Amino acid sequence: TNFPAGGAATNVVGKVSKVDVSGNHLTIKTADGASVTATIERPSEIKQVPAGETNVKNAVIITIAQVTVGDNAIIRGKYVSETAFQAQQV
Repeated sequence: TNFPAGGAATNVVGKVSKVDVSGNHLTIKTADGASVTATIERPSEIKQVPAGETNVKNAVIITIAQVTVGDNAIIRGKYVSETAFQAQQV
């Protein structure tokens, strides 16, 4: 996992391995096998690209309750520790 110094904004890419609706957390398993828990705070939007769609401009806004384990995810934000991430965009 890339843990940038100084709180620089970066992306976490992987598959959703856990959804915590009440806590507003998504846990992402990255390609290197690391698990990163992202806190989704309002007003962060979660956008989903519909199945078969190839243009991210056609993404729709969903709630955290609509995210499912196994979904691919790209989360933009900042690491607050080696395994915790503050999401700005999902």
